[in-house]
Amino acid sequence: MRSKCCRVYGVILLVAAALASWLVLTDQRRHDLRLQTISTLNKIYVGILGFETLRKQPILELINHTGEIRRVSINVRLAAFFEENGYFLAPKAKPSTSPYILDAYGNPLVCLSREDAVRRRLPTPLVGRNRSIIIYSLGPNGKDDGGYGDDVYWEEP
Repeated sequence: MRSKCCRVYGVILLVAAALASWLVLTDQRRHDLRLQTISTLNKIYVGILGFETLRKQPILELINHTGEIRRVSINVRLAAFFEENGYFLAPKAKPSTSPYILDAYGNPLVCLSREDAVRRRLPTPLVGRNRSIIIYSLGPNGKDDGGYGDDVYWEEP
């Protein structure tokens, strides 16, 4: 009887150890995806600043070059603009089939005009001081928490 009890106890310990290991890996994976998303957001804002400085126009004017395209989301227009101008957020070895700029979780980033962001009362660090486009990730839950909750964004230094 004691031998059977020891085996059951041993199995329980093994399962507990495996579960603890999985939780640590899951937590590390979540952290890595968050950092990758922040890095992508940083690259986007650097690209926007570069094009605005180079072309001496706000990015919304640069991506609104035709009336027809205005009905398309800011995310799609920005992705197309970056592609047309050779600014790539990731290595070209894996071309994206999505017309959107995606976060590390595989979701399209939320891209809003400053006016829309202020109207939606997004957090001040997300809106920033001089951004004409506000961009953030829905985070791991894939739900728009309006810049709160698990949403991920890059704060201006």
